[in-house]
Amino acid sequence: MPIAARLDEILANLSNRPLGWLLRILTMPFGRQHRGPADAYTTACAQILLEPSAARDRVTAGLFHPTDDGPIARLDRAFNLVVAAQPLRDRMRSANVRDVKAARAKGLINESEVAQLAALAKAVAEVINVDDFAPEQLVSRGDMSAKISPANAA
Repeated sequence: MPIAARLDEILANLSNRPLGWLLRILTMPFGRQHRGPADAYTTACAQILLEPSAARDRVTAGLFHPTDDGPIARLDRAFNLVVAAQPLRDRMRSANVRDVKAARAKGLINESEVAQLAALAKAVAEVINVDDFAPEQLVSRGDMSAKISPANAA
């Protein structure tokens, strides 16, 4: 981001507003020359990366695509499962059903679609669950200070 944009942000956040206006006039008499893209353009560009398309393939062509079962491969697999299951999720959302069992009971989805959604949930959980701690590692600070106190050490 250009220096002028950072300076404009600093001056906009000054607590003394009249001083900010004066400094803005002195440092940038013609105003900011570059404002950046509108939110609509940023959203449109992000959407290109969130849906499979030729444009996304061109943008990601030079990226590393792992063949092992590392974190990037798990993320890519979860992305593909989310994209494949989106019509099912849209169908459930339009029927105001959030639970897979309830959707199956209402006949919105069949058994193979239930399995597809279960695989999706498992893949997403594998991507999200990045840290695993034993319960004894998750004690509060109050509990830790009691265990380390001089009375307990003696």
